[in-house]
Order: sequence, then structure tokens, then C-alpha cells
Amino acid sequence: MFWEGSVDTLIEFLQILIVSTLKFTLYHGIEKFNFLDVSIQKTGTRLETDLYKKDTDRNNLLHNTSFHPQVLLKSLPMTQFKRVKRIVSSEQQCELHLKEMSEWFVERGYSRCKLNENLTAIQRKTPIQ
Repeated sequence: MFWEGSVDTLIEFLQILIVSTLKFTLYHGIEKFNFLDVSIQKTGTRLETDLYKKDTDRNNLLHNTSFHPQVLLKSLPMTQFKRVKRIVSSEQQCELHLKEMSEWFVERGYSRCKLNENLTAIQRKTPIQ
């Protein structure tokens, strides 16, 4: 199991972590739990991680035409791709999430050519163990 105590002590522990001005939702089960943007699942003797999105989530990435500093707009795709690579433990799922995120960036006005360069750079790096 992920948590060696009872469900009540897990909820009590989370109440300590959660600041009263922020609202977090925790889904927990015997083999899987979701917290923030991470889903952790027990598969055999391994823990596998994946991105977690609520059903109500939508593409709210910063639009490329916003008046934010250019350095931020240029670095945003790479930092988000790195986040996916860091969180997702399955190579197949990681590839799917990277492609999906790339399409979200295209929808928000980012250059497909630059995004492909970022994806190539990310995929050349060794997987995080």
C-alpha cells in the first residue's frame, strides 16, 4: 500500500499539508491515488506515475500573443515538456502526453516547427529513472 496508516490518518495528514486558502481534491483508493496533477498507481510491486487531469480541465496554456516577456513564452513549451517527461513513468504514455501537449501549444499560437525542435531535444535526453 502507499499509506501504511488508515484512510482517516491519511486525510488528517493531508489537512495539515493543505493551506486553508487553497482547495485541493484527493482521490484515493487501495491501488491508486491522484493529487494535484499526478496520478500514482501500484502495479504489481512497482509504482507508476502519470499526469492527472480533472474532467473539467481545458487548454489554458498561456497564448503566444500575450504580452508576457518573450523569454517566458519561448521557454514555456520546453518546461512543460520536461514536466511531462519527469512525471510520466511509462514511455508510451509519455509520448502520447507530449503529442497532446504539443497540439495544445499549436492551438495557443506556438510554432509547430519550434515545438518539434523542443520535442526532439526532450526525446534525446535519457529517461528519468
